[in-house]
Amino acid sequence: MFSNSHNMSWFSGRKMSWANLHSLAFGFGSAVDSREYHTRFHSYRVSEIATAMTRVLGVEKEERDEIHLGAHLHDIGKVHIADEVLQKKGPFTENDCWEMQQHPEAGYRIVKRSGMPRVVLNIVRHHHERYDGMGYPDGLEGKSIPREARILAIADTLDAMASGRAHCDAVPLDLAFTEIEMCSGTQLDPHMIEVILAVNRGFLERLFKRGQDSHVLADEAVFYA
Repeated sequence: MFSNSHNMSWFSGRKMSWANLHSLAFGFGSAVDSREYHTRFHSYRVSEIATAMTRVLGVEKEERDEIHLGAHLHDIGKVHIADEVLQKKGPFTENDCWEMQQHPEAGYRIVKRSGMPRVVLNIVRHHHERYDGMGYPDGLEGKSIPREARILAIADTLDAMASGRAHCDAVPLDLAFTEIEMCSGTQLDPHMIEVILAVNRGFLERLFKRGQDSHVLADEAVFYA
């Protein structure tokens, strides 16, 4: 799905090709996801959903590729979270919640040291901000949340509901979309909800059914009214 383009401005003069960096990001994301059974291939699916959304939005290729990369790395800060918290099946305690909420800032410190583009940094730091300003780590509100992070918030939420977690079962896509629409203007950007609803439903069904076992082209997700 991901292009092998080497003409991105961020890569000027760098020795590592874009394709190789993508493989590295995919590996890091998969390693974090593999720590908990229910999050296997989570970052992969989020990257596919986010890329499909950028195509609906008509985002330029360079930014689209950076968003895809950031989606693979969005949870990298979870390397600092204890297994007993990540794999917990019961309700989170207040301390558990606090620990989980540290991962965006921890991930931001990791990717910032690596010299990643601003789009990637914004995704890693801000994908848990809420449209109503009640999210974390910075309490950003509305359009002050970077667009790429508002895209990721939708993709991340959809995957969490449609694939399930240790503390909650997966739900059908129709129910997941109903729940997402109920979060319009509170947790999630209303416009980005319109965007995910415009993504080809068959693409999403195949993505959740097939996971990483076979390739699903994001080109199939483009919806033209």
